[in-house]
Amino acid sequence: MGFLLRIETLDLHNNSFNGELPSSLKNCTELKFINLQDNNLSGQIPMWLGSSHPNLVVLILRSNHFSKSMPLHLCHLTNLQLLDLAINHISGSIPKCLNNLTAFTHKSSPYSTIYHYYPLNPSDRSFLLYDDHASWMWKGREYEFGNTLGLIKGIDLSSNILTGMIPREIVELDGLISLNLSRNFLTGRITSEIGTLQALEVLDLSENQLCGGIPSSISSITSLNFLNLSNNNLSGKIPIGRQLDTINASAYEGNPNLCGFPLPKKCWGDETTQNPIMNKGRGQVGMQDEEDGFITQGFYAIMRPLDLLSAFGEFLAHYY
Repeated sequence: MGFLLRIETLDLHNNSFNGELPSSLKNCTELKFINLQDNNLSGQIPMWLGSSHPNLVVLILRSNHFSKSMPLHLCHLTNLQLLDLAINHISGSIPKCLNNLTAFTHKSSPYSTIYHYYPLNPSDRSFLLYDDHASWMWKGREYEFGNTLGLIKGIDLSSNILTGMIPREIVELDGLISLNLSRNFLTGRITSEIGTLQALEVLDLSENQLCGGIPSSISSITSLNFLNLSNNNLSGKIPIGRQLDTINASAYEGNPNLCGFPLPKKCWGDETTQNPIMNKGRGQVGMQDEEDGFITQGFYAIMRPLDLLSAFGEFLAHYY
């Protein structure tokens, strides 16, 4: 296959290919699209994949048997818009150099379609136009994308055995639309700068070992419409506001130390009064409301005996 020097698309997904990627592929330097999803390929992702294909826009190696760590050479793919390495056996940490994938820092794509021109007749300049198609996990479901594939900017490293912390550098990819790091063994805190990913629509960090609180900056991602942080070791109060108010409770389940809306577990200090008069017609409850309620109850507890004494005095004056 290495003699196909001008090939731009390599789509061999859903086959039964096994073994390692042939090194002859490094001769195909014009490749823009590689989809080898759903095969039985194995071994480490080769370093030359990152250094020999500077024009690569889509790299999909999903559902194979690739192992060992992610090669740092993948960080050389500055035109990459889709990186899908999910459902493999990739170990080690997420490379900090992912911030070198500069196509993820652009908040818009020049073209919505990833397409290729193939000349048919040089004399009349006729050509064939071909659009790439690929499936992508979007909001927990797999969808087929065709002429809108170029609009997605996503990284999917889910269902591997990745360890360590989520690198802070990933927040520099402020054009990222979809980030899925679920079902790994990632530890540490979610970076407080997560809110800088203003283009993010899908964030899935579920089924890891993340700890600490959910950063309040996540509420500033106004485009976020799918969030899954379930089954971690997160703690504290769930941030509220903007898009987070529409997120279902299932996004936070499996974190015993989380509290607050939309979970049924209340945080310490939350208002819990059941007084219907105090609750009537109010949208917010503060500590002052509780204090006023207590003072009012005390006031009536003191005044009621005084009222009785006054009434008894009037009774005596009337008859005596």
